[in-house]
Amino acid sequence: EKTPTTLAEEYFAAEKREATTVYNFTEEQQEDDRRAIVVVREKASDESEEDGRPLAFVIPRVLNEQECDDLIASCEEHGISPPTASVGTLRTAKRTTKYQNATLSQHLFEKLGQEEMLQNLHDDDGMGEFYGIHSNWRVLRYDPCGDVFPAHQDQMDTMQIKREDGTKDMLASSHTMLINLSKDGVEGGATRFYPDSKVRTSALGQYDGRSVDVFLPRGWALVFRQKGLIHAGQPVTGGTQSKYVAQAGVLRLLPREKMIQPSVFRLGPGLNELTGTA
Repeated sequence: EKTPTTLAEEYFAAEKREATTVYNFTEEQQEDDRRAIVVVREKASDESEEDGRPLAFVIPRVLNEQECDDLIASCEEHGISPPTASVGTLRTAKRTTKYQNATLSQHLFEKLGQEEMLQNLHDDDGMGEFYGIHSNWRVLRYDPCGDVFPAHQDQMDTMQIKREDGTKDMLASSHTMLINLSKDGVEGGATRFYPDSKVRTSALGQYDGRSVDVFLPRGWALVFRQKGLIHAGQPVTGGTQSKYVAQAGVLRLLPREKMIQPSVFRLGPGLNELTGTA
């Protein structure tokens, strides 16, 4: 096997390898436990993962079968399209544009508002309490022809809300909520994390550390940090069904004195040069 000489070569070699850790919840979804399950942790100072802060966790059963069907139908009617060349992405998976669904966001807030992992996010980063789910949903369709979303960092969503006294509060997302809407019959298509990879670097070895694949049953959610967490939608390599996922920002109410550096969409290390926009 040829030794990679660039980060891009390193990434595409890693994409074809099995992840170092695999969580396949589709094989164990009979349990009725609804508690969140941590799947990725930050490395602690002693290089162990035991006490590291949670970077990604799974919440079982946030939507039922009918809700998944209805959301797919709504998005297909709205339009799910391939990316244009001007977007500057290596993604081949198709996606909605400007799809708003405040009803879905409110439904999930009512259902998950007391979820302990969401309530405890403020202990993790000081960004403020969990406020809700952004109504701007990005729904993706990965067709079984190798559709993929190569490694990237997610973008932060922001919005302002007006208070009764006329002042405004700032909301910003710190995490992405991704819900699997797919029916059985998808081959491949895990969400893969590269938790040791650095967003801005030219050093080789970014894709040679830990890699974590997560397979979700239909209607389950995966919540993960946006800033600095490189992840990918692995290729859907076959099967009888397309993979559908819905994702939106987990909003936090920022303390008035809090200044944040926003997370912007960025391809994984070494990949931006392949878009022709570097």
